[in-house]
Amino acid sequence: MKITTLIENEAPESGQLCAEHGLSMLVEIDDQRFLFDTGASGAFLDNANTLGVSLAPLDAVIISHGHFDHSGGVARLLQECPAARRFVLGKGYFEEKYKRTPEQTRYIGTRFTRHQLEQAGAELVWVEGKQQLSDHLWAVGGFERTNDFEALNPAFVLGEQGTQPDPFADEIALVAECRKGLVVLAGCSHVGVVNLLRTVQPRFAQPIYAVIGGSHLVEADENRIRKTAQALEEMGIERCLLSHCTGAAAADYLRNQNKVPYGENHTGDVWEFEC
Repeated sequence: MKITTLIENEAPESGQLCAEHGLSMLVEIDDQRFLFDTGASGAFLDNANTLGVSLAPLDAVIISHGHFDHSGGVARLLQECPAARRFVLGKGYFEEKYKRTPEQTRYIGTRFTRHQLEQAGAELVWVEGKQQLSDHLWAVGGFERTNDFEALNPAFVLGEQGTQPDPFADEIALVAECRKGLVVLAGCSHVGVVNLLRTVQPRFAQPIYAVIGGSHLVEADENRIRKTAQALEEMGIERCLLSHCTGAAAADYLRNQNKVPYGENHTGDVWEFEC
């Protein structure tokens, strides 16, 4: 399996690749090609061209959850990649998502509509539990909340009135079955990266070898960061390649406390795992 990070918050200093607050990764596995998220703007397509990565054909496009920084490139993808017509989404994906602050309630939801997909002739695949995508790749949703330190952020709400907390029921991850164990790709882990991983592991009855992507520790306090690191260590995860919404404080802690094998995943990075 080969994973190419097409866009992320940070890019190499060469300036040849774009960076933005968003995430997009291309997964090549079982002689198939899957796009996981599309960043905020569609600039991932420019990076793909710069990297010499072709996005034709794509066997499926998986959107981890309905926030703009993961779905913003879909409109451009539909225009430039006519073969990208199979979309894998979590149940409830098109709920209207907002972020509430003392100043305003701001729409931060998906940047495409179901009507756009239907007009383009797209096939929609809905995920609740486990959905097999290829011999070794699965989309997984329906994450269980199993701890007391990964509380949902009350600032994320459904509907413009902001009266209903967003449970992120639509969030999905990719799980690859590889030789050394499971490789989990997470978009943002709004449900909590530990909740996400502890849901995945028993469903496959295999150890988790690596986790790649967003952990949403950017808003975590010291207690949550410490307990997250402890849980990752207890699960025996051998590669933590986090980025996007992980945050500097969590990254520094994970990098320096020497219990979790921490690394970062940024624009242009390529990772390979034997399946």
